[in-house]
Amino acid sequence: MIRAKCFIIMSYIITEEEISTLNADDQILKFLIDILVLACESVDHVSKKYGMCVTEIIQGLNNLSVNDDNKVRLVRLGIVPLYLGLLKEYRQEEVLFVVNGLWKLSFHHTNKEVMRRSGCVQEAEYVYKLRKSFIPLRLQTGYIPDGWLGIMIGTKLYFDFSKESYIEEQTPNLIKELGDRGRVPVYLNSGDSFDVN
Repeated sequence: MIRAKCFIIMSYIITEEEISTLNADDQILKFLIDILVLACESVDHVSKKYGMCVTEIIQGLNNLSVNDDNKVRLVRLGIVPLYLGLLKEYRQEEVLFVVNGLWKLSFHHTNKEVMRRSGCVQEAEYVYKLRKSFIPLRLQTGYIPDGWLGIMIGTKLYFDFSKESYIEEQTPNLIKELGDRGRVPVYLNSGDSFDVN
């Protein structure tokens, strides 16, 4: 436990160049994933036993995933299905951290195929069968979708988030494109709803 917390703390305080040397072993990463599972199972998404909330754990794992060896270990230890489950719960802050984590994990060549197989095809089939709208995002520089993804996207407009410098420019365009899609109304105790804007 102490080593795991130390890794997370160090991931917050050292630079990105230094973090590339912060190579956690399977035991530490598995322990952190187990804590994340415990936190996800609690109502308030906090692991009471270890005093860490879901967003803290994910952010720590995201920081550690700057190291390529940690990226591969996290995927091999099963973080992708856990992240996909968190996306379905739609807790806004957690979703932002999960998407960032998936984005970071995708930047290792051995992870790309695993991530394609682990739910992405099923998610695409779900979208297609239910005729749900979707907005493609490019997360890898120069990536051109092929196969089932190429067919599904066709000539749709995509938003390029493949470089960190694009995020600030593309985010307002993506928000405009999203409009009210996926917006969940917030309810007061009286049963009245109000706009979340």
